[in-house]
Formats: sequence, structure tokens, C-alpha cells
Amino acid sequence: MNLIHEYQRSLGAWQGLALYPLFVCAVRNPRLGPFRLLNHPLLRRVGELSYSLYLLHHVVISGVQRWLPVHRLLQGAIALGLSLLLAGAIWRWIEQPCARLRKRLTHRAPAPPPALATAVGGRS
Repeated sequence: MNLIHEYQRSLGAWQGLALYPLFVCAVRNPRLGPFRLLNHPLLRRVGELSYSLYLLHHVVISGVQRWLPVHRLLQGAIALGLSLLLAGAIWRWIEQPCARLRKRLTHRAPAPPPALATAVGGRS
């Protein structure tokens, strides 16, 4: 069983490595054939929500499976909708304000180089 687990774990790394050239092509040629789909506004929005979706999806899926005893396909649709809704709220009310705060705190005038500061301050 341990050998099977190791194989499955390493398979993910190989898949990522195998897909790397595809990702490079998609980034370098966004207007080429199927890569144009990745620039669709709906997919771009999902990309903005991706981190929140990553954090939320497992909890939402588990909760829906536990508390809604309906067909699995309906559970999946409900979990997807709920995950997108919650991720959108997190993006709007947490991620965006934090991004604005980060910009305010990091976009200050750079300090002068030490040599210039010494010359201007008159100390040697």
C-alpha cells in the first residue's frame, strides 16, 4: 500500500512538470487558439478568486456533503456555488482592502543611499 501511495504522490509532480511547457505557451501566446479562452472575463474572475477558493473548497464540500443529503451532483453544484460566493466575499472584503493597505504601506519614497545621507547630513 505504501508503494501505491508513493506512486500516486509522485504522479502529481510529474503531471505538473509535463504541463509546464503548456503553461509557458499559454503565458507567452495568450491570443493563440485555445489559450484565448483563458482570457475570458469569467475565467479571469475565477483566477482572482483562486486563492480563496483553494482555502475554502474542502470545508464547503465537506459541509455540503454532511448537511445536505441530496444527490451528489446537486451537492457538487451547491458546493461550487457556495464556494464561489464565499470566495467572492473574501476577495471583496478581505483581500482587496488588504491589498490597498499593502500599497499604502509599501509605496513610500525610497531612503537615500547611505553615502548620500552621510554627505547631506554633514556627518562622516
